Amino acid sequence: MAKTQKEFDVAVETCVDVLKDTYIHNIVYVQERIEAKAEEDELKRIEDIIISTEKLIVYFLQSDEWVKNLHAEAKGEKDGTDEEGSESESEVARIEEARNS
Repeated sequence: MAKTQKEFDVAVETCVDVLKDTYIHNIVYVQERIEAKAEEDELKRIEDIIISTEKLIVYFLQSDEWVKNLHAEAKGEKDGTDEEGSESESEVARIEEARNS
């Protein structure tokens, strides 16, 4: 356990970094599974993990700015480079819908 405030802050920062990496990797993974025509229940389970991870990130940061910025950045990149935009956009919409439920 952290013995000082500084050690606690470092531990929280490390946890947030791990959660951010997990969040991004899970979003990439769900997109790969969509391309592989995965079952809807599998996609739902992955999305539930993504949403739970997002909630932890927001809790630790006490803000949802990082998540919003990440999604805005991803949408901007996809607008210019993704040929399968409609499928990706529908996935973003599904994740957004799950976030708001």
